[in-house]
Amino acid sequence: MPAAKPKTLGEALLRVQQSVSKVAKDSQNPHFRSAYAGLPGVMDAILPELQKSNVLLLQPLTNLDGSPAIETSLTLLDTGENITRVTPLTLAKQDPQGVGSAVTYMRRYSLLSTLGIVTDDDDDGNAASFKQAVADKATVDAPFEQAVPVAASGSPFGGGIG
Repeated sequence: MPAAKPKTLGEALLRVQQSVSKVAKDSQNPHFRSAYAGLPGVMDAILPELQKSNVLLLQPLTNLDGSPAIETSLTLLDTGENITRVTPLTLAKQDPQGVGSAVTYMRRYSLLSTLGIVTDDDDDGNAASFKQAVADKATVDAPFEQAVPVAASGSPFGGGIG
């Protein structure tokens, strides 16, 4: 007997969380020699469960205060109940490839974060970035605090776009 339709978006998302507690790391970052959950793997794990619960996912490119951003929207189709989150993009490069990388990166992290789903110890290369920064620090005469990688925007979350 099929499960009853969820009555609220919260109930539908709880079903998704119960079905997908973790997303497997299925991709390799050759720069940092680390594994991470790529967008196709995230979508393969999550979309069927959203669809079973009659939840529509949209992630259009938008803007936030004039800067590029990703909007993650989840709508329970039976009721129209909706949650939307807008996440700014931090561009590593100011070109189409930089935008594409940032979009892919933020789509995956915005979706995982909005749904409360994790990957196995996924830091998307941040530990490797920190180790490299510490190694680089040994070659320059600078305080340790300056060795922590920070994106051009000033955000420590801008690194590791992939």
